[in-house]
Amino acid sequence: MQWLEQNWLLVLLGAGVIFFMMRGGGMGCGMGGGGHGGGQGGSPGGASPHDNGPAPMQAQAVDPVSGRPVDPSTAVSTVYRGVPVYFESRENRDRFEATPGQFALPQAQQPQSHRHGGC
Repeated sequence: MQWLEQNWLLVLLGAGVIFFMMRGGGMGCGMGGGGHGGGQGGSPGGASPHDNGPAPMQAQAVDPVSGRPVDPSTAVSTVYRGVPVYFESRENRDRFEATPGQFALPQAQQPQSHRHGGC
């Protein structure tokens, strides 16, 4: 108990660091609820049944062939370089798969390079 009285500031600082990392404001590695993905709180979309805040926005993707936004939950999709790409029709998907380099992917759908030494 004497140690705690002498080092209370360090204990408080450590608890604060852990709190911020759990809340997603930490170093981006995500020890918990950092918002990287969905489904927190046990219900679809991460919303709690007692949450009175605004509904989470549905993620939008852009069809690289037509350039129009599509809803990923109902769109036709494929995987290109490990990243899902969404299309408004099968014809657009087939056209993309035939020559993927011809179409520019939106920034959100760009394959991410792997960084060393990080999360």
